[in-house]
Amino acid sequence: TDVTVNKPGDFITAFDEAEEVILKATISKTAAGGGAELPGAELVIKSLDKLDLSGITAVQGDKEIELALSEDKSEISFVSGNAPTELSMLQVGMYELTEITAPDGYTLKEESIVFTIENDGTVQVSTNKKDDNGNTMYVPVEDGIVHMEDDISEISISKQDMSNEGTELPNAEMLLTLVKASNENASLEKLTVDGGKEVVQTANTIKWTTADKELKVTGLPDGQYTLEETVAPDGYDIITKFNFTVDNGVV
Repeated sequence: TDVTVNKPGDFITAFDEAEEVILKATISKTAAGGGAELPGAELVIKSLDKLDLSGITAVQGDKEIELALSEDKSEISFVSGNAPTELSMLQVGMYELTEITAPDGYTLKEESIVFTIENDGTVQVSTNKKDDNGNTMYVPVEDGIVHMEDDISEISISKQDMSNEGTELPNAEMLLTLVKASNENASLEKLTVDGGKEVVQTANTIKWTTADKELKVTGLPDGQYTLEETVAPDGYDIITKFNFTVDNGVV
Protein backbone atom coordinates (compact mmCIF):
# COMPACT_ATOMS: atom_id res chain seq x y z
CA THR A 1 0.00 0.00 0.00
CA ASP A 2 1.31 3.49 -0.91
CA VAL A 3 0.35 6.44 1.33
CA THR A 4 0.41 10.08 0.23
CA VAL A 5 0.21 12.84 2.88
CA ASN A 6 -1.21 16.03 1.43
CA LYS A 7 -0.82 19.63 2.74
CA PRO A 8 -1.80 20.36 6.38
CA GLY A 9 -5.55 20.42 6.73
CA ASP A 10 -5.88 18.27 3.69
CA PHE A 11 -6.46 14.52 3.64
CA ILE A 12 -4.31 11.40 3.53
CA THR A 13 -4.63 9.26 0.39
CA ALA A 14 -3.82 5.54 0.42
CA PHE A 15 -3.33 3.55 -2.75
CA ASP A 16 -3.60 -0.25 -2.91
CA GLU A 17 -1.89 -2.09 -5.70
CA ALA A 18 -4.24 -4.41 -7.60
CA GLU A 19 -3.42 -8.07 -7.00
CA GLU A 20 -2.34 -9.79 -10.21
CA VAL A 21 -4.63 -12.63 -11.21
CA ILE A 22 -2.76 -15.53 -12.82
CA LEU A 23 -5.18 -17.13 -15.23
CA LYS A 24 -5.18 -20.94 -15.16
CA ALA A 25 -7.04 -23.92 -16.56
CA THR A 26 -6.66 -27.63 -15.94
CA ILE A 27 -7.10 -30.32 -18.59
CA SER A 28 -8.25 -33.73 -17.35
CA LYS A 29 -8.11 -36.72 -19.71
CA THR A 30 -10.00 -39.80 -18.48
CA ALA A 31 -12.01 -42.75 -19.72
CA ALA A 32 -15.73 -42.21 -20.27
CA GLY A 33 -17.42 -42.07 -16.90
CA GLY A 34 -14.39 -40.63 -15.14
CA GLY A 35 -11.75 -42.38 -13.09
CA ALA A 36 -7.97 -42.19 -13.25
CA GLU A 37 -6.15 -39.98 -15.73
CA LEU A 38 -5.30 -41.55 -19.09
CA PRO A 39 -1.66 -41.00 -20.06
CA GLY A 40 -0.53 -40.98 -23.66
CA ALA A 41 -3.15 -38.80 -25.36
CA GLU A 42 -1.72 -36.14 -27.67
CA LEU A 43 -3.71 -32.94 -27.12
CA VAL A 44 -3.69 -29.55 -28.81
CA ILE A 45 -5.03 -26.26 -27.45
CA LYS A 46 -5.64 -23.54 -30.00
CA SER A 47 -6.36 -19.88 -29.32
CA LEU A 48 -9.39 -19.00 -31.42
CA ASP A 49 -8.40 -15.35 -30.94
CA LYS A 50 -4.92 -16.02 -32.41
CA LEU A 51 -3.25 -15.05 -29.13
CA ASP A 52 0.44 -15.61 -28.50
CA LEU A 53 0.58 -18.67 -26.21
CA SER A 54 4.37 -18.75 -25.82
CA GLY A 55 4.17 -17.64 -22.18
CA ILE A 56 2.05 -20.56 -20.97
CA THR A 57 3.58 -23.05 -18.53
CA ALA A 58 2.26 -26.50 -17.60
CA VAL A 59 2.63 -29.03 -14.79
CA GLN A 60 1.31 -32.56 -14.27
CA GLY A 61 1.28 -33.15 -10.54
CA ASP A 62 4.62 -31.77 -9.32
CA LYS A 63 6.34 -32.26 -12.67
CA GLU A 64 6.76 -29.41 -15.14
CA ILE A 65 6.15 -30.53 -18.73
CA GLU A 66 7.27 -29.13 -22.04
CA LEU A 67 4.72 -27.59 -24.38
CA ALA A 68 5.22 -27.66 -28.14
CA LEU A 69 4.41 -24.32 -29.75
CA SER A 70 3.09 -23.88 -33.29
CA GLU A 71 4.92 -21.65 -35.73
CA ASP A 72 2.40 -18.83 -35.35
CA LYS A 73 2.41 -19.32 -31.54
CA SER A 74 -1.38 -19.68 -31.39
CA GLU A 75 -1.35 -23.41 -30.55
CA ILE A 76 0.29 -25.53 -27.88
CA SER A 77 0.41 -29.32 -27.74
CA PHE A 78 1.32 -31.83 -25.05
CA VAL A 79 0.85 -35.45 -24.01
CA SER A 80 -1.45 -36.33 -21.12
CA GLY A 81 0.12 -37.95 -18.06
CA ASN A 82 -0.86 -39.70 -14.86
CA ALA A 83 -2.03 -36.39 -13.37
CA PRO A 84 -4.21 -33.61 -14.85
CA THR A 85 -2.36 -30.95 -16.84
CA GLU A 86 -2.50 -27.54 -15.14
CA LEU A 87 -1.85 -24.62 -17.48
CA SER A 88 -0.77 -21.23 -16.10
CA MET A 89 -0.22 -17.76 -17.57
CA LEU A 90 -3.18 -18.02 -19.90
CA GLN A 91 -4.82 -14.96 -21.37
CA VAL A 92 -8.46 -13.95 -21.47
CA GLY A 93 -9.97 -15.44 -24.59
CA MET A 94 -11.51 -18.42 -26.33
CA TYR A 95 -9.71 -21.74 -26.75
CA GLU A 96 -10.30 -25.07 -28.48
CA LEU A 97 -9.10 -28.40 -27.06
CA THR A 98 -8.60 -31.22 -29.59
CA GLU A 99 -7.32 -34.76 -29.24
CA ILE A 100 -4.88 -35.74 -32.00
CA THR A 101 -3.96 -39.22 -30.80
CA ALA A 102 -5.93 -41.36 -28.33
CA PRO A 103 -4.25 -43.40 -25.58
CA ASP A 104 -3.66 -47.05 -26.40
CA GLY A 105 -6.88 -49.07 -26.16
CA TYR A 106 -9.17 -46.05 -26.48
CA THR A 107 -11.00 -44.40 -29.36
CA LEU A 108 -10.26 -40.88 -30.50
CA LYS A 109 -12.49 -38.09 -29.21
CA GLU A 110 -13.53 -36.55 -32.52
CA GLU A 111 -15.39 -33.55 -31.09
CA SER A 112 -13.26 -30.63 -29.91
CA ILE A 113 -14.11 -28.78 -26.69
CA VAL A 114 -14.35 -24.99 -26.78
CA PHE A 115 -13.71 -23.12 -23.53
CA THR A 116 -13.13 -19.56 -22.44
CA ILE A 117 -10.97 -17.83 -19.85
CA GLU A 118 -12.71 -14.85 -18.26
CA ASN A 119 -11.18 -11.75 -16.63
CA ASP A 120 -11.84 -13.09 -13.13
CA GLY A 121 -10.16 -16.41 -13.94
CA THR A 122 -13.39 -18.33 -14.45
CA VAL A 123 -13.18 -21.16 -16.98
CA GLN A 124 -16.33 -21.76 -19.02
CA VAL A 125 -17.06 -24.60 -21.45
CA SER A 126 -19.33 -24.45 -24.49
CA THR A 127 -22.58 -26.40 -24.20
CA ASN A 128 -22.97 -26.47 -28.00
CA LYS A 129 -26.43 -24.99 -27.45
CA LYS A 130 -27.77 -21.60 -28.53
CA ASP A 131 -29.69 -19.04 -26.51
CA ASP A 132 -32.72 -17.14 -27.84
CA ASN A 133 -30.40 -14.71 -29.61
CA GLY A 134 -28.49 -17.43 -31.37
CA ASN A 135 -25.38 -17.11 -29.20
CA THR A 136 -23.51 -20.18 -27.97
CA MET A 137 -24.16 -20.87 -24.29
CA TYR A 138 -21.29 -21.50 -21.87
CA VAL A 139 -21.24 -22.91 -18.35
CA PRO A 140 -18.51 -22.46 -15.71
CA VAL A 141 -16.59 -25.59 -14.77
CA GLU A 142 -15.77 -26.61 -11.22
CA ASP A 143 -12.20 -25.81 -10.11
CA GLY A 144 -11.36 -24.64 -13.62
CA ILE A 145 -11.10 -28.24 -14.88
CA VAL A 146 -11.94 -29.00 -18.51
CA HIS A 147 -12.79 -32.70 -18.82
CA MET A 148 -12.25 -34.70 -21.99
CA GLU A 149 -13.26 -38.38 -21.95
CA ASP A 150 -12.46 -41.25 -24.32
CA ASP A 151 -14.44 -44.42 -24.90
CA ILE A 152 -12.52 -47.65 -24.49
CA SER A 153 -12.15 -49.50 -27.78
CA GLU A 154 -14.19 -52.66 -28.38
CA ILE A 155 -13.53 -54.89 -31.37
CA SER A 156 -15.62 -57.90 -32.37
CA ILE A 157 -14.43 -60.95 -34.32
CA SER A 158 -17.13 -63.10 -35.84
CA LYS A 159 -16.78 -66.57 -37.41
CA GLN A 160 -19.78 -67.39 -39.60
CA ASP A 161 -21.00 -69.99 -42.05
CA MET A 162 -21.15 -68.32 -45.49
CA SER A 163 -24.28 -70.31 -46.39
CA ASN A 164 -26.04 -69.20 -43.21
CA GLU A 165 -24.97 -65.60 -42.76
CA GLY A 166 -25.54 -64.17 -39.29
CA THR A 167 -25.09 -67.49 -37.50
CA GLU A 168 -21.87 -68.01 -35.56
CA LEU A 169 -19.87 -71.09 -36.48
CA PRO A 170 -18.53 -72.87 -33.37
CA ASN A 171 -15.43 -75.03 -32.89
CA ALA A 172 -13.01 -73.13 -35.10
CA GLU A 173 -9.64 -72.52 -33.46
CA MET A 174 -8.54 -68.92 -33.99
CA LEU A 175 -5.35 -66.97 -33.37
CA LEU A 176 -5.01 -63.19 -33.15
CA THR A 177 -1.40 -61.94 -33.19
CA LEU A 178 -0.07 -58.45 -32.48
CA VAL A 179 2.68 -58.22 -35.10
CA LYS A 180 3.82 -54.67 -34.50
CA ALA A 181 2.54 -52.47 -31.67
CA SER A 182 2.30 -48.69 -31.91
CA ASN A 183 3.29 -48.53 -28.23
CA GLU A 184 6.26 -50.60 -27.09
CA ASN A 185 4.52 -51.38 -23.78
CA ALA A 186 1.39 -52.80 -25.43
CA SER A 187 0.19 -56.22 -24.29
CA LEU A 188 -2.81 -58.47 -24.97
CA GLU A 189 -2.35 -60.56 -21.87
CA LYS A 190 -4.74 -58.77 -19.52
CA LEU A 191 -7.36 -57.49 -21.94
CA THR A 192 -11.04 -58.25 -21.34
CA VAL A 193 -12.15 -60.97 -23.77
CA ASP A 194 -15.72 -62.23 -23.99
CA GLY A 195 -17.51 -64.74 -26.22
CA GLY A 196 -14.99 -67.48 -26.97
CA LYS A 197 -14.08 -70.81 -25.36
CA GLU A 198 -10.70 -71.94 -24.07
CA VAL A 199 -9.24 -68.44 -24.35
CA VAL A 200 -5.46 -68.22 -23.89
CA GLN A 201 -3.77 -64.81 -23.80
CA THR A 202 -0.11 -63.85 -23.98
CA ALA A 203 1.57 -60.49 -24.48
CA ASN A 204 1.31 -60.79 -28.28
CA THR A 205 -1.48 -63.32 -28.95
CA ILE A 206 -5.05 -64.30 -28.14
CA LYS A 207 -6.03 -67.88 -28.95
CA TRP A 208 -9.59 -69.17 -28.64
CA THR A 209 -12.19 -71.60 -29.93
CA THR A 210 -15.29 -70.05 -31.45
CA ALA A 211 -18.65 -70.51 -29.75
CA ASP A 212 -22.25 -69.44 -30.35
CA LYS A 213 -21.48 -65.73 -30.20
CA GLU A 214 -18.80 -63.43 -31.56
CA LEU A 215 -15.62 -62.71 -29.64
CA LYS A 216 -15.33 -59.21 -28.15
CA VAL A 217 -11.96 -57.75 -27.18
CA THR A 218 -11.96 -54.60 -25.06
CA GLY A 219 -9.03 -52.19 -25.05
CA LEU A 220 -7.12 -53.66 -28.01
CA PRO A 221 -3.90 -51.63 -28.42
CA ASP A 222 -3.08 -49.79 -31.63
CA GLY A 223 -0.86 -51.70 -34.02
CA GLN A 224 -0.65 -54.22 -36.86
CA TYR A 225 -2.35 -57.60 -36.44
CA THR A 226 -2.89 -60.92 -38.17
CA LEU A 227 -5.98 -63.08 -37.70
CA GLU A 228 -5.88 -66.73 -38.71
CA GLU A 229 -7.86 -69.89 -38.34
CA THR A 230 -5.55 -72.68 -37.17
CA VAL A 231 -8.17 -75.47 -37.08
CA ALA A 232 -11.45 -75.38 -39.04
CA PRO A 233 -14.68 -76.93 -37.76
CA ASP A 234 -15.54 -80.35 -39.13
CA GLY A 235 -16.69 -80.11 -42.74
CA TYR A 236 -15.12 -76.68 -43.40
CA ASP A 237 -11.91 -75.41 -44.99
CA ILE A 238 -9.42 -73.20 -43.16
CA ILE A 239 -9.75 -69.52 -44.09
CA THR A 240 -6.79 -67.52 -45.35
CA LYS A 241 -4.84 -65.53 -42.77
CA PHE A 242 -5.37 -61.79 -43.15
CA ASN A 243 -3.89 -58.58 -41.80
CA PHE A 244 -5.50 -55.52 -40.28
CA THR A 245 -4.49 -52.39 -38.39
CA VAL A 246 -5.96 -50.76 -35.30
CA ASP A 247 -5.49 -46.98 -35.24
CA ASN A 248 -6.88 -44.84 -32.42
CA GLY A 249 -8.91 -47.81 -31.23
CA VAL A 250 -10.60 -48.43 -34.59
CA VAL A 251 -9.96 -51.12 -37.23
